[in-house]
Amino acid sequence: MKFLVKAPHEKLPLPPGHELFDLGIFMEGISDAEELRKKMEKEDLGKYKGKTVQIRGCGATWAYMIVSHQLEGIAKSVLFRLGDGKTVEIW
Repeated sequence: MKFLVKAPHEKLPLPPGHELFDLGIFMEGISDAEELRKKMEKEDLGKYKGKTVQIRGCGATWAYMIVSHQLEGIAKSVLFRLGDGKTVEIW
């Protein structure tokens, strides 16, 4: 079973058919939108095909928009996971 890390001591299980995209880890060393776009173009997004993707982690609003846009047509849907465990559907 996959887990969504909520805090260093607490993990929330991901529902079946969901995949985690950890924006905080993915954004390491990236400082602007163009760098993120280039990295996303190189990323193998096949593991997200037909799945509900939960984006979590620290990042600017533009980062969530870029990631969700790149997943369009691949993922079944995209959610943003809030720190309290609630989710917001992006599409």
